[in-house]
Amino acid sequence: GFQKCGDRSCLSDISSDDLRKTAMDYHIKGAMLSYFLSARQELEVIEAKNKMKVVDEHLGSLEKEYAATKTKHEEDIKGLKVSHDEEVKKAVEVKENEWAKERKVHVGEVKALREEVKTQLEQLASEIKETDNAVSQRDELIKERDALTSKVNGLQVDLGYQYDEGFQFALEQLKITLSEIDAAKLGELDALNKIVDGKIVPFTLPGAT
Repeated sequence: GFQKCGDRSCLSDISSDDLRKTAMDYHIKGAMLSYFLSARQELEVIEAKNKMKVVDEHLGSLEKEYAATKTKHEEDIKGLKVSHDEEVKKAVEVKENEWAKERKVHVGEVKALREEVKTQLEQLASEIKETDNAVSQRDELIKERDALTSKVNGLQVDLGYQYDEGFQFALEQLKITLSEIDAAKLGELDALNKIVDGKIVPFTLPGAT
């Protein structure tokens, strides 16, 4: 009857037991609603906590993954740096070895060239010395030749003079001994004349016409 009553005046017609019973029903319903509300709120709180826990766990997982990734990247970077440093070191060592070999070869070539130049200079000095000796010997020989030529020329002149003097002396004797011979004929006689086919022929230089 209470549920159908929309006005307070109708409550006067309801007995105290009914009112007490109705109040008890509403009290129970209110308590039930409060319980359900409290349970719903607790459930929502639990769900929210669970969601927060999931989020926290997810964040923790992300943080761990980030830390692991960061550590891995740092190790990779460190490894790459070490590898790069080793590669650079190896490349530098290889280049230094190549430079050392090239320098050794260059030093050897320079040394060989110096030895060759030294040998050529020694040979040139020896040749110059030999040339100077040859020139000196040539000059001495020229002097000796000139002296011998002068001596031979002098001897030839002396011999020619002596020969001509002897010839003239013999000719004078012949003139005195054979006075009847024509003096002009005797004058044609000369120490340089030649006898060809039983005749006296004047001396001529070879090749003269």
